Amino acid sequence: ARSKERLPFYCRVCAVQSNNEDEFRTHKLTELHKVAVRAEQKATYCQACRKQLTSPVQMREHLNSKPHKERMAFLTAKQGRQNERGTRRKGFGSNFGEGGKELHSKRKYSNRGGRLK
Repeated sequence: ARSKERLPFYCRVCAVQSNNEDEFRTHKLTELHKVAVRAEQKATYCQACRKQLTSPVQMREHLNSKPHKERMAFLTAKQGRQNERGTRRKGFGSNFGEGGKELHSKRKYSNRGGRLK
């Protein structure tokens, strides 16, 4: 059923039609319903935008939206910059020079009081 054609006592998450309000409330208390709701909440949460959407249809629409695509482009670019910095740092400031020879001695600390060995 479409949202415009809402049926009374219908659980969209489980696709269960109840005959009356009591039956509907009883269904909502079942473990099956609770698990289905949790699963849908996980499936309809956009971590990139930090948004909880209300249905899989709304999630699909969100994923195709301009704000989501812009956010993804921003996060992808940010991740790329962080990866570049990480790879550049490996060669510089390291204790090892060409051929793996150690340039600086590393200080070693004992387990007692942080004293030098």
